[in-house]
Amino acid sequence: MLLAVIFHFLVTQTDYIEQIFGIKLNKKEVVVAKENIYKGDKITEDKIAIDYVDIDFIIEGALTDVNQARDFIATQDIYEKEQISKNKIELEEKDKNPKKLIYSISVNNLAAIGNFLYAGDSVMLWYVHNGKTGKVFDDSVEIVALRDKSGNAVNYNKSQPTSMPDSVIIRVDEDDIKKLEEYSSQGKKFFFVKEI
Repeated sequence: MLLAVIFHFLVTQTDYIEQIFGIKLNKKEVVVAKENIYKGDKITEDKIAIDYVDIDFIIEGALTDVNQARDFIATQDIYEKEQISKNKIELEEKDKNPKKLIYSISVNNLAAIGNFLYAGDSVMLWYVHNGKTGKVFDDSVEIVALRDKSGNAVNYNKSQPTSMPDSVIIRVDEDDIKKLEEYSSQGKKFFFVKEI
């Protein structure tokens, strides 16, 4: 009987227990909008907050940490106090790779690092010419694919051993292509530098 009374008290007086012990029963932290966030707006920390929501009312894909929304924009209107979920946000356009073209670089003895490269790696592209070396670009380039002499894709699965590619295909834009072609015409040879 005493246990039944205690159980009834615990179930019906959750607000009282939460105040005494400073805990949230049957609730979970989720990210909510502190103010209206409109489609296309950047989600900044001053626009969002953590709230405790009853687990029965948490929507699918709700964010549980404000860091999950950093550098994202709203893909639809999100209203004040509304939970923010993954299907309502996307990476800000500047954080997506804007380079939509590809360029193939032949691998030679200067690119001996080739058998350490995988598709998806970000590497620095350097050149060598008349005993001098330098960076081709200030930023790293993304490797889209690596091909062997027969044109088959290699080094695309990081759980498998690598092999020496014959060519490396990188993601570029038009200005990059102009620079690469200019360097090639000057006799500069390319090689890759990768962090380990």
